[in-house]
Amino acid sequence: MVKLGTEYNKDKRKTSFRKGKTLVELYGEERAKLIREAIRQKALEQFKDGMPEETKKKIGLTNSIVMKGNVNGFEKGYSPWNKDLTKETNFIIKEMGKKISVSGKGRIVSKETRKKISISNKGKPKSEKHKERIKIARAKQKIPIKDTSIEIKIQNFLKQLSIDFFTHQYIKEINHSYQCDILIPSMNLVIECDGDYWHKYPIGTEIDHIRTKELIKNGFKVLRLWEYEIKAMDINKFKERLENG
Repeated sequence: MVKLGTEYNKDKRKTSFRKGKTLVELYGEERAKLIREAIRQKALEQFKDGMPEETKKKIGLTNSIVMKGNVNGFEKGYSPWNKDLTKETNFIIKEMGKKISVSGKGRIVSKETRKKISISNKGKPKSEKHKERIKIARAKQKIPIKDTSIEIKIQNFLKQLSIDFFTHQYIKEINHSYQCDILIPSMNLVIECDGDYWHKYPIGTEIDHIRTKELIKNGFKVLRLWEYEIKAMDINKFKERLENG
């Protein structure tokens, strides 16, 4: 008798199972039909008195369904797939996840793939923990990636004056947290180099005014410089503005 999952050659010596082959490909149409029927009959006989609770539980674990609107991502009544796993197994899975994450860093993701990811994540609820992770990750991003010409000019002035500073420092002390253009810790001073167009000269944007008030309220000094000012500015003029605020 031929056992399922194996095949025999003419000398009836056991050979390795051919992975990826269907029953029809392995045994032919007629024999495959008999095998399927045998499997069905065996299943009916095994569960004629009903399915054991343990088996139901296993099926529940393997068939956990992601449901929209559920923060945990599982349909009510089902358990997470890793609920009954040992600590050692969970640790191994986490380590594997870390390795996959590390191996994926630096890879260039195509626009099409990014679009697919964006669509798949749209509408999915995010837990507070997830939101906090996103906030921290965004805080570490340098925005913009490249400094503007007016920012570089002010940075060069500060270097000439031997003043230590940080660029694109994340200010988390205020409600509308953001990355400032330049922060001088020794003076507790925030310098913003505002482009005339983007920051709506001469009025300024609403968010700029809000952040300025919040910064001052939290003990920061704020120096906002317009693009046209910076372009016409020399180091002496900048030093004067720095001293007078």
